[in-house]
Amino acid sequence: MDNSLLIGKHIYKLLSEDEALATKVTPKKIFPLVANAETTYPFIVYARTGLFVEYCKDGLVGNTIDFQIISVSGNYVESLEVANEIRRVLELKRYKD
Repeated sequence: MDNSLLIGKHIYKLLSEDEALATKVTPKKIFPLVANAETTYPFIVYARTGLFVEYCKDGLVGNTIDFQIISVSGNYVESLEVANEIRRVLELKRYKD
């Protein structure tokens, strides 16, 4: 069975373990779907937004997963800096079960 639905777990692991990103957003402020009500800026919210299954005549080929990561901050420049760090961490990464 393919565990591609666990992509959020993989995203959290990559983001929370990156030391450079942790200087801007602590791992305690990285949330799936929705942030806690009392969370202060800056923080990160991520969610899977789509799952596209690819088949061929022999069965499952693989999945393409879309997800959204939102950098939330008290000011625009800080949100861009955090977003840039997120991109650096995730760019060209692949999830393999």
